Amino acid sequence: MLFLPMSQVECSAAVTGEVVTVPSAYINKANILFVKDYSAGSQIGPYTGPKYLEPKLYPFIRKSPIAVRVFLPFYTLTGQMHCAKGKGVADVLDSGLRFFPMTNVEISPGDEPPTSFV
Repeated sequence: MLFLPMSQVECSAAVTGEVVTVPSAYINKANILFVKDYSAGSQIGPYTGPKYLEPKLYPFIRKSPIAVRVFLPFYTLTGQMHCAKGKGVADVLDSGLRFFPMTNVEISPGDEPPTSFV
């Protein structure tokens, strides 16, 4: 399903702050950047819910930053690519990742001056 059906949706305009309630809306899942869970067990602090629903730790993998410059058809990425121990840039590029694990990135589109992103 590409769209997320929602009911009783409250929309607010970013500029004017006007709020409108509509009976239904369909949100393209590709447009969702972040989701915040406001349910009872998601508050900051110690977990107090049932043991079987206890949050699990994310499996942390230590990575090393490697300075890279990635040339793409319409722009260049300059920054640090993060590679797992014993792996290199080629391993990251050949993996099934849908994004490059990069930080301190400078994007240079065409002939325009560079734009920095963190």
